Amino acid sequence: MKDREALKTIAQRMRGEGKPLRHIARALGIHRRTLKRLLGQQAPKKSAAPPPAPSKLDPFRKRIEELSKIPKMTNRGIYTVIRREGFTGGQTILGDLLRKLRGTTMTRKAFIRYEPPPGAEGQSDWSPYRVSIAGTKTKIHVFSMLLSYSRYQYLEAFLDEKQDTLFQGHVEAFRAFDGCPAEIVYDNQTPVIACRIKENVILHPRFEKFAAHYGFRPRICIPYDKERKGRVERPFGYLDTSFFPGREFSSLEDLRAQLRHWLSDETAATGNCRIHGTTRKRP
Repeated sequence: MKDREALKTIAQRMRGEGKPLRHIARALGIHRRTLKRLLGQQAPKKSAAPPPAPSKLDPFRKRIEELSKIPKMTNRGIYTVIRREGFTGGQTILGDLLRKLRGTTMTRKAFIRYEPPPGAEGQSDWSPYRVSIAGTKTKIHVFSMLLSYSRYQYLEAFLDEKQDTLFQGHVEAFRAFDGCPAEIVYDNQTPVIACRIKENVILHPRFEKFAAHYGFRPRICIPYDKERKGRVERPFGYLDTSFFPGREFSSLEDLRAQLRHWLSDETAATGNCRIHGTTRKRP
């Protein structure tokens, strides 16, 4: 203790004479930190880092964890659901959280894409879904027609895929488009073709007349050529993950109304209001 007091006295005297800390510490044979403690000049402790600012995701974290466990639910689908429920943040912070929750990343397969000019081509297809309507599991069939150049899409829900229903879907799509493309691509569906003999396709006579009446050329894909009609098929996956999860329908008309709203929802930026992943433009 006496040595400490003696060192302190000497250090204070030398400091009073204007000697630098480095010189005093060397003269006394002690470390500068020890000297500072003797002189009462100990460096203040670093203050704790401020708590992180609250995230816009915080109120929705539990909901996001629930949605991330739903099969086929994509990041975009989760974003659409929580936007409907009041989330005002962006997709980037949501994606960061989902990567932590899932611990996986998605990869895409590259392929050569055919890009037709404006007005040249549309693609039409069906996709079945089982949904709850008024508490009853019901099979519905979603008709889609998509304009290949812009990716603008028309969707409608029906209870079957009969030929008259197909015609109705076409007419409503043409009204939505204010016209029709020069060519429309189909797969091998019965209401469209009567038979196929190797590479030769014979159209259903009634469908052939329907196409002639509206002035478009039907084009039939070869079997299993999924890339040729991929523009209209891939959005069904988007519909499956972005529209249906978390929704309830009181009737078929209610489903149709919600589907129309989803297609044109500026706030949630879904359907025809989103920025398309390929074109990087709104359809």
